[in-house]
Amino acid sequence: MLSEAGFIFAVILIIDTGEGIAEKYHSSLFTNFSRLGQQNSRTEGSGVGLVITKRIIEEMGGKIGFESKQNIGSTFWFE
Repeated sequence: MLSEAGFIFAVILIIDTGEGIAEKYHSSLFTNFSRLGQQNSRTEGSGVGLVITKRIIEEMGGKIGFESKQNIGSTFWFE
């Protein structure tokens, strides 16, 4: 795509059909150490991956976001 300023940019979508993310967790998704209710599960992770990703993308002038419905799946995007 070509922006108004004449730069070429891309929009990347990552789509899954997994559990989705409960709406009550949407506002804290990009918060440090947020495990979204998975603290006692076998799912590994420290809860900083999306925080780091967001910082990198925004430092480069990009945007990141998501849509998710529980029991349907999630779509993450960045540009």
